[in-house]
Amino acid sequence: MKKNLTIFLSVFLLVSAHAQNLRKEYIIHNNVNREYLIYIPKSYDESKQHPLLFNFHGGGGTATGHLQYSDMRKLAEDNKFILVYPQGSRIDGKEVEEGKGGKVKGTHWNPDLPSVLHNKSKADDYGFLESMIDKIDSDYSINNNKVYLCGFSNGADFALSAACYLHKKVAAAASIAGLQSGEINKSSTPTNPKGIMIVHGDSDPTRPYYDGLQYFGIKFNMSVPEILDYWVGINQIDEEPIKNSFTYGGQKIEHSKYVDIMGKSSIEHYKVINGGHTLFDFEVNDKSLNEVIWDFLSKHKIKKTELVIKTIDALPFTFIFNSEKDAVYSMEVSEDLIEWSKLREIRGSGNKIEVVDSRKAIFQKQYYRVRLLD
Repeated sequence: MKKNLTIFLSVFLLVSAHAQNLRKEYIIHNNVNREYLIYIPKSYDESKQHPLLFNFHGGGGTATGHLQYSDMRKLAEDNKFILVYPQGSRIDGKEVEEGKGGKVKGTHWNPDLPSVLHNKSKADDYGFLESMIDKIDSDYSINNNKVYLCGFSNGADFALSAACYLHKKVAAAASIAGLQSGEINKSSTPTNPKGIMIVHGDSDPTRPYYDGLQYFGIKFNMSVPEILDYWVGINQIDEEPIKNSFTYGGQKIEHSKYVDIMGKSSIEHYKVINGGHTLFDFEVNDKSLNEVIWDFLSKHKIKKTELVIKTIDALPFTFIFNSEKDAVYSMEVSEDLIEWSKLREIRGSGNKIEVVDSRKAIFQKQYYRVRLLD
C-alpha cells in the first residue's frame, strides 16, 4: 500500500510541477474566441530559438482531455521545445465548454478549406493555426523552421492536411489513426520536402486503412497507401522503403522507412497489424511512441530557397536580406549559375543583414547568392 501511495504522490508532484508552466491562451479568430493550452518548459531560454509542436485532439475531444492521454510535457522539458494543445470548435463554429469525461459533442478540426463543397464544417482552422503560430512567435522565441504538428484521429487528419496546405510554415507532421484530406492537395502543393510519420491500424473501422474515408460516394480522406504515395512524390523518393517488423505486447507492427537521396529518412510508417482506431502506446527500442514521434519530427526543418542576385559592373555591390538568428549563411559568387565560389560565411542575427562586396570583378558577369547552410 505504501508503494502505491509513493507512486501516486510521485505522479501528483510531477503533474503539479508541469502545471506551473501550463497556461490557457486565447485568440479571436473569425469572431470566435478560440483557445489553446501552451506549455513553456523550464528549460526555455529567451535568447535561443525553440522548436514548436502542436498536438491536436480527436473529434469530440478537448485540449485538456487530450493532454491527459497524450502528455508530452516532460518530453518538451527534456528537449527544450514549446508545446501547444489547441482546442477545436463546435461543428456550428461556436465556442466549446468542456463537459464530463473531457468530451464535448461535435468538437472537431476541419481538414478542408471552408470553401470546399462537401465539407465537415465552415470552420477556418488553417487560419486559426496560422494565427496561433504568429501569436506564439510574437510572444516567445521560436524557430520558424522547426514548427511541427501531430494529432490523433480527426486531429491527425488536420495535422497531415495542414502539412500540405501550410507547407511554408510546417516542417513535419505525425499522424496517429488519421487520414489526409482528399481535397486539400488540390488546393496546395508543397514546394519543399516534409517529414511525415503515419501510425495506423490496418483494421481501423473509423479511418479505413485501405479505403480511406468515404460518405455518399464522396471520398473525403485518402487511404494510407495513397497518403504515402503522395508524400513519396513530394519528397522525390525513388528508392523502395526499408522494411522490418517487431512485436510489442503480442501485437505485430510493420515499420517502413523511406530514405531520400541524401540518405535521410523523410517518411516513416508504422502499420499495426489488426490494430483498430486507438491512440497507440507501443514502444520502439525502449522508447515510448511520443518519444519516437519527437525524435522523427525534430530531425526536420523547412528548407529555405536560395536568394540569387545578378550584377554586371555595379561594384561595390550591396544588398540586404532578412536573416534568422544563429542560422549560418554562405555568401557565394558565380559566373554561370553552375559553378559557385564561396566568399565567406555569415551568422544570422534575426535582423536584416547588409552584404557588401567591394572587390574588383572576378567575372565579366557576376551572380551572387546567400545560401542557408544545414
